Amino acid sequence: MSLKTLISADCTASTVYKSIRKKYTNPITNVFIKIDEYIKLIENYDTLNFDNFKPIINPDDISDYDKQVFKYNILIDDKVFISFPYECDEKLMIEKYLRRLERYKSKEYEIVFVFTQREYVTEEDLMKFINVKTNHKKILFTKIKELEKYNTDNLSIIYDDAPSWGSIIKCCTKVCDILQI
Repeated sequence: MSLKTLISADCTASTVYKSIRKKYTNPITNVFIKIDEYIKLIENYDTLNFDNFKPIINPDDISDYDKQVFKYNILIDDKVFISFPYECDEKLMIEKYLRRLERYKSKEYEIVFVFTQREYVTEEDLMKFINVKTNHKKILFTKIKELEKYNTDNLSIIYDDAPSWGSIIKCCTKVCDILQI
């Protein structure tokens, strides 16, 4: 069984890691990534230089509310913008990123992209995730049963009619089952 690393556009991956008591195995865990940036990340993942990053604190092009929530960010390889909403210090954000990057580079991982339908996610966003091309495994959690028709060997679509994604523990269990971790 190969080692797997989970990458999600929100805290789903970190919740899985916490539930199985494992350290984060990539530098972009416990983050928030807007859908278009997440698609860019997936499309370019194999060519991104994760060592080439720069911190961006309080970007100019976001609202005052977002500046409170998304104050600490990293731009990877001048291509992908990632927010660290749980960090309260630039130095700590960079230390965590580098520590996780070192852990990631120390082993060979199978990459798994996870996307969870939350209240701010549109059906168009879900289709972007479904249609993005990658050689890596993708897992989608959705409240739209009809999307199950897009299941492939590389894409697992999990339908859950839970009224809210407070059922994140159920997601974690399913991710662990699918990936056998």
